[in-house]
Amino acid sequence: MRNKPKDKIYGLIILLLLLLFIVPLHAQTDFSLTYYLIRDDNSFNNRSVYDELINTVSLYAGHTFSGKSSLLRLYYTGDYSKYTNYKDRQNSSHRIGFAVNPFTSENKSFNLGGSARIRRNKGEYIYYNVDTYNFYANFRYEPVLTKIYTLGLNLEKNKFKLFSYIDNLEYRFWSRYQQFFQNRFSLMGEIGLGVKDYFNQKRTSFFGFTQGLLGTQARYIEEPVNAILFSSIVNIGKSLTPKTGINLRLGGQWYISDPIESFVDGVYYYTENDLYDDPYGYENLSASINLTRLFAVGFQGKIGVEYQKKDYRGTPALTIDGELSGDYRKDTRANYHFLITKTFNTGWKFPGSIDGFFRFLIRDNLSNDPYYDYFDHLGLVGITIKR
Repeated sequence: MRNKPKDKIYGLIILLLLLLFIVPLHAQTDFSLTYYLIRDDNSFNNRSVYDELINTVSLYAGHTFSGKSSLLRLYYTGDYSKYTNYKDRQNSSHRIGFAVNPFTSENKSFNLGGSARIRRNKGEYIYYNVDTYNFYANFRYEPVLTKIYTLGLNLEKNKFKLFSYIDNLEYRFWSRYQQFFQNRFSLMGEIGLGVKDYFNQKRTSFFGFTQGLLGTQARYIEEPVNAILFSSIVNIGKSLTPKTGINLRLGGQWYISDPIESFVDGVYYYTENDLYDDPYGYENLSASINLTRLFAVGFQGKIGVEYQKKDYRGTPALTIDGELSGDYRKDTRANYHFLITKTFNTGWKFPGSIDGFFRFLIRDNLSNDPYYDYFDHLGLVGITIKR
């Protein structure tokens, strides 16, 4: 019988879990279990308003192996979500991964890591079934305590089990600068370059006619279905008091190639945007502001607002009847959120701590495509126990 990739992943998961529980539990072994309940008034994020109650359980287990000059971390994460009203939407995922720190000096470090993840759904949502393979590397340089420079690379491959048209490779290069000032002010800037390639699709375009031995022939060219995005983020933080801080974030992303056009000359090209809101499907400008308050040790609250303008340059906007409107989709989104968390330290070996959290989100999405013109509010309450 053919050895399927998911069988290999399941085997590695079992092996990793055995290692985690065979190795004596001590300070280098981490374990956490999280449960949270979500009440979502618009679970599909579109004009078809369907409320949902979602129960989710997440497990994390990891162990760090220390060497003389390096660290190796192996970990497993698993998630299971059960939907109350639309039961076929229940899904589970499993990820195994590693992180290694092969080089560290007083002010420099080099980090590598990778993971393999499987996600499985039921019923009509099996098109979301995907195997994801990820690798990253970054180099961090800290010339003084107040400055940090980081360079990074991320590679990811997504292989969909029943929807191979949207199998893709993503490459992202990024650079980050952080500085901390004496007046409790911090600055972070990041730029990135990302490429997403749908390697199972080619766009065919008419190029003209040519004369040959067989007479006049039409010529066509094939172009890859891909996009290149440049992104930029500036984050400013300021402590207003010893227990209160404010954070301002400005960011955006822009195509430096042609966008991925989903409908060209009567031919439809599939992307991950057909399943969810894919970041490579649009250009974006965003701004957010958050206020954080530390009420006591381990007890804090956060309130904030985020504003986004999203231009789906390659995705046609449709009318209420599903016809082409003659324009590309454009969205304006406002998110308002409130978060409160509380940590209880038990003093026991297990659980060592218990975290409780509550989040409330209001989302108002305006769009020139009526299907995506919607309003939503979401509440989440949960608990995490940690070793």
